[in-house]
Amino acid sequence: SPVPLIGWREDALRLIDLRPRGTPIANYACRVERLVVNGCLVPLDRPCVAVIDTGTTGLSVSEDLYDSGILPVPVREAQIEMRTERGGVAVLEASVRRRRRPYPGVPTIEQPLSAEEYEEFPLVVSPVPVPWF
Repeated sequence: SPVPLIGWREDALRLIDLRPRGTPIANYACRVERLVVNGCLVPLDRPCVAVIDTGTTGLSVSEDLYDSGILPVPVREAQIEMRTERGGVAVLEASVRRRRRPYPGVPTIEQPLSAEEYEEFPLVVSPVPVPWF
């Protein structure tokens, strides 16, 4: 929309337009503040963005990050922290575990104790070429 849909008094994530960098389409992308995988902080030596795509299952990461050896694999849980316009932190979280303790500030989803957990299956993590970044 050419008109902001979020009121100026609301806090929000600042979107980044990646088209000037060469991406072929407009995406919902935000700067990543911190990336935590399997409880380990992933040291990022360059700017990192999260492209939020509701049609994607799992995580897609650049081939450079995937092949760097700093990403703990297999990925069992991940938290992507992004700074809001007012200095807050928004967190996207994924896990193979249903009864995990949530990240602070992330609402919980009640699961019955009888719910199955699939510890043997990691999150689907796919390396993708990112020639435009």
